[in-house]
Amino acid sequence: MSHQAGWPAKIITPEELKRGLPPEMKAILLVGLNRFDQTWLWSEGIEGELKKFVAGGGKLIADSETVLPEGVAATKTALKVAAYTTQSKEDVSPQLLARNLENVRVLQSAMAGIEMPLATGSDTVWAVPHQNGDTQYVTVVNWGFEEGKKRLAGRQTAGRETGVEHDAAHLRRAERPKTLAAAGAKRRFDQRRLPPLRPAAARSRRARHHDGARQRRFWTATVATGASGVPVRLEISGNGDGATLFGSSGVPIKLPVGPSDAGTFQLSASELLLNGSAQAQLKATPAPVAAPDPPEIALRRFAARRRFLWSSR
Repeated sequence: MSHQAGWPAKIITPEELKRGLPPEMKAILLVGLNRFDQTWLWSEGIEGELKKFVAGGGKLIADSETVLPEGVAATKTALKVAAYTTQSKEDVSPQLLARNLENVRVLQSAMAGIEMPLATGSDTVWAVPHQNGDTQYVTVVNWGFEEGKKRLAGRQTAGRETGVEHDAAHLRRAERPKTLAAAGAKRRFDQRRLPPLRPAAARSRRARHHDGARQRRFWTATVATGASGVPVRLEISGNGDGATLFGSSGVPIKLPVGPSDAGTFQLSASELLLNGSAQAQLKATPAPVAAPDPPEIALRRFAARRRFLWSSR
């Protein structure tokens, strides 16, 4: 319903509210929080956080069922939210969309005056923002209902410019768009990536790690681009083999180089917005193999473990 109204949404928990919500979260929609008797109240223990959210400029919006705690300011609406449908061989999602049309109107009215998000959608184009490191992502889903086939299907029309190409154009001009016209999306599925600054030339850093659980050593490579969360591709080749790995800048990527592998491996790192790349080498040597414990030490260790098991019963 929220996406249909043009506002991206996510479920939050009382624990998240206590930790503090991100500044881009402007409103909380309270749905179905009724009170049948005096044994339980949904707001118990979080009244202070709710008041703090409102005092900081946030807005609480309650549906027709929700019982508000005393002293908490909220916008009471006539929203009637229900997600159930009867069983059917056909896709009944359009029934939910049609049922929500009045809710959409009410929610849009209740959200009036709140700053619009980075990307807004429509009833059939949904914009879902999320954060990865320093980089803001927006996933756009464009879909509709095919009457003849009685099912929901993503729209697919010819679009000359993809989201990645659009991002690259902004980044080359060192600009970051204030809004994205997701409602005009021409592709079935697209994703926009917006780092806080233009990615620098990719460079990789190699490191050897120790896996304490399995007592094994492995190699990782971290691609740096000046901002974390930028999508990257890492190609590794050596010893007659190779692999292509994908990840995010600033996050270690585990390499397919085992503890017994030796040799020189070639690494090619690329960021996937402006396609800046860099090359590096990894010189791997086999990890030393520890000599096994003498039998008497192994038996002593086993006996100590057995005593621990018996004493813990």
